Amino acid sequence: MTKPRWDFPPESTLLSDDDYAELETIDISVVDLTADPAALGEARRRARDDTVARALRAFGSGGLGMVHVTGHGVGAEEIQRQFDVGSVFFDRVADEEKGRYVAKISEEGSWAGYKPRGYYGPQDCDENFNFYPETLVHSCIPPVARQFLHDYRRFLEHNHYVVVGKMLCILSLALGLPGDTLWRLHHRGGYDVDGTLQRPQDTPIYWKHSQDHFRFQVYNPRKDDESFFNSDKLYLRSHRDIGTITLNYSQPVAALQVLKPEGKWAWVRHKPGAIIVNLGHALEALTSSRLRAAFHRVAEPPEDQRRFRRIGIHYFVKLLPDMRIDQPLLDGPDDQFEEYRRLGGKPILYGEWERFRSKLAFRQRPARTSPERTPEDALLDLHYRMAPPTTIPAAKL
Repeated sequence: MTKPRWDFPPESTLLSDDDYAELETIDISVVDLTADPAALGEARRRARDDTVARALRAFGSGGLGMVHVTGHGVGAEEIQRQFDVGSVFFDRVADEEKGRYVAKISEEGSWAGYKPRGYYGPQDCDENFNFYPETLVHSCIPPVARQFLHDYRRFLEHNHYVVVGKMLCILSLALGLPGDTLWRLHHRGGYDVDGTLQRPQDTPIYWKHSQDHFRFQVYNPRKDDESFFNSDKLYLRSHRDIGTITLNYSQPVAALQVLKPEGKWAWVRHKPGAIIVNLGHALEALTSSRLRAAFHRVAEPPEDQRRFRRIGIHYFVKLLPDMRIDQPLLDGPDDQFEEYRRLGGKPILYGEWERFRSKLAFRQRPARTSPERTPEDALLDLHYRMAPPTTIPAAKL
């Protein structure tokens, strides 16, 4: 097989500075997860505190819920390598073979495998392939991709232990909590790599941490006779990610848009070598809206990029599956599960909530089964919320 390669087009020249959102840039290299906070020198403490303040501006209730992250330890060559080996799932696997690895999204709430193009209807123009840590084994991926399994594992391991670890430390400090608070809601143990993903590639993986999933994704250009999700010419409708944070490796084809606090959509600028990190609904709920999840969508690219396919690398971060999601960690302006509990809803573990929402992702809302309001109605309201409510006061942090 020839060496896989993904070539990117030039950036669009059709968007002005006013079209873009002003994202904070957070340098996470200033965070040392193993250092004693009390022993930090003045310069290091000042750099860390500045980073925490930037994160609070971006992820607090008045922010975008999205940042550019630098200093993450993944070099430009490695990022290109991941785009290259990720393209194998779309360009080197026949459609018939892809059919043997289709994810059971609506059946089981599992994303492991392919989400085919058209899965959500004729407007659905993307296909993606997803891994959980325990599916990073030969039997779960097409044969042509197995030679790159080491690349996928090493990349996931770095994102989990380094990028996610540092981001959760920063967010914990922004909330006034000890630096490892949120990490312990995602990971069983400290920050040392436990070697789980270094096992032989044809043996089972027993991953005891959060059920994060790692995705390669390609959006395909529209044909003239194909329809969009609505008149805004969207590839993917407005939504908040289900989990706590999402890592999106920046690439030059413009399409990602974020909803600004004043209710206007803005394009997200490509920053070479950066990771675009957005906050998900689980962390907003856990903090009673002290932190703000990013409503975002994927639009048709500008005209000068419209004929190109758009590849993405995404890492979706989740809570530990046995964590309660309906009981907030902190008091705040919006206890999002309050009505659910008041209506008699039973405790919900995060793993259950993740499967519930995944099965309903981008599906039509189910019809009501009772004239009275039920706990499930409250859950469905949370899932199908497509824009932020306008009645929630700003959080005081």
